[in-house]
Order: sequence, then C-alpha cells, then structure tokens
Amino acid sequence: NKLNALVQNWAKIPESSRGYVEGLKFWESKTNPDVATFESQKTLLTREIARLFDVGVLSDQDVKSYKDAMPSRQDSSLDVVISKTAGIAGAAAGTRPENAGKRIRLGDGREAIVGTDGETLLDPMTGKPLE
Repeated sequence: NKLNALVQNWAKIPESSRGYVEGLKFWESKTNPDVATFESQKTLLTREIARLFDVGVLSDQDVKSYKDAMPSRQDSSLDVVISKTAGIAGAAAGTRPENAGKRIRLGDGREAIVGTDGETLLDPMTGKPLE
C-alpha cells in the first residue's frame, strides 16, 4: 500500500540525510534522488490523507497537523516511521493493529519489524518485506 511504500522510501534515505538534525538539511531534496522521492511522495500522500478526514478548505492548522502526523526525515528510526504510518492507517480504518511497529525476533534469529498492517514483517534496515 502507499504507506508501506513511504516507509520503504524513508529507509532508502542515507543516514547522513535523516535524523533530528540531519533531517533539517532542506537542500537534500534538491541534490539526493532518494530524499526527493520520499519528500514528493510524502507531500502528495499527506494531501490524500487530509482529504480522507476533511472536506472543503484546509486551514494552516489542519495542514500542520497532517504534516506532523506523517513520517519525516527527522524521525530517528524505522520503528518510529512504521509506528506513525500504523497510526495513520488505524485512524483511517478506525482501528490500529496492536503489534504494528514492534520489533520481533524470528525463529531463525533474524530481527523484523511488524508492518503497518500488523502482519507484514519488514527488514529493520531496508523497510522491505521479508521473504
């Protein structure tokens, strides 16, 4: 789904371009294709999500609240990004999967993060579904 794609694009951003301070580098979206992809997708998806919940003209305060709910380059980890997208999905569906965003250890010793849907297992480094 679109939220999972956003998570995967966040994971593609180099660590030097994300985090509390590094995420503030506004020029990165002009010089790094992975950052540009994430930022473009986030902007358009924020608008789509806002339209799910509000009709008519959005105030600046409405726009800010939707932007704040979305993952950003200032988020410190994939866990936080997945938790945010799970919260958005839960708000849209009326319920949030209980285990979304949690880290688990698989029987083979690998670590995984439970995805937005509460079922898909994601690679903690790439955000891509595990096979």
